[in-house]
Amino acid sequence: MQVLRSGWEAFRGESTEQRDLTFIREPAKLFQRETKMKVFLANNSTQVCDFKLVKASSFGRSWVVTIAESNTVVAQITRKPGRIISSEKFMITVSANIDYAFIVALTVTLEDHLRTKRRRSAVGMIA
Repeated sequence: MQVLRSGWEAFRGESTEQRDLTFIREPAKLFQRETKMKVFLANNSTQVCDFKLVKASSFGRSWVVTIAESNTVVAQITRKPGRIISSEKFMITVSANIDYAFIVALTVTLEDHLRTKRRRSAVGMIA
């Protein structure tokens, strides 16, 4: 996977060639009432996203993956804060007939988004 201006491009294996692209996750918009990130599969030639990552709780501990512009939930991702020594963990619930590896890859992009957001908040508090 490759970071692209706070968004992500995911490829098969270690490739970065366009033919091996599996999905693109766009960055979250700065001013949104509800945090949503659009996900486009590689074969999508329209402007309509295939999936969305949507923040389901006010503190960002729970997220859902929905199909396109619908409210049909295909996965739920819950962030569990780590203890002093261990890092945070994610619990993932995936609906039947949904690719688990795809949802795990989205979780990796989500974790990067959350980490970047925390870093920006920390810098803002110092300045």
